[in-house]
Amino acid sequence: MFPTNLDAFKIYQKELHQRAAHQHLVRSLERPYRWADKVYTAVGRMLIIAGQNLMKHTQAAH
Repeated sequence: MFPTNLDAFKIYQKELHQRAAHQHLVRSLERPYRWADKVYTAVGRMLIIAGQNLMKHTQAAH
């Protein structure tokens, strides 16, 4: 498990860094963008509220 010399250690370390970078990439692709979800949710809520207000004003006008 432990490398026997400095070259083997450097190779092992490089492989670990590559594996960690790959896992980070995979995890970032699996998760949706949280900030984008928050923006979409906020815009959706604003549209719903605007639509409800429009309906109230239109019903009051008739």
